Amino acid sequence: WAQTADLALDGQDDDDVTGHADRSASSAAPGGLAYRIDDVLDAAGVPFLRLVAVERMGHAWSGGDVSGSYVEPAGPDASALLVEFFAQHPKGFV
Repeated sequence: WAQTADLALDGQDDDDVTGHADRSASSAAPGGLAYRIDDVLDAAGVPFLRLVAVERMGHAWSGGDVSGSYVEPAGPDASALLVEFFAQHPKGFV
């Protein structure tokens, strides 16, 4: 996604966006797995790329309901993390 953001910025593959985190924070899901959030920030300090790395989680949807398939209920709530991230980038409808 860093490569896509670099091309979208000015139409050039010129490493304006490297994908290296400007900010990192560690946390843990309540009673669950530890995770780290790495953000690449825009000029206004708003994250435009985010990596959430969950420790010891296999290939599953993080924070899913135990009745579902391929979920890790001990992980952070991936749906809530997505909503929080995209809420920082509202788009108006014409």
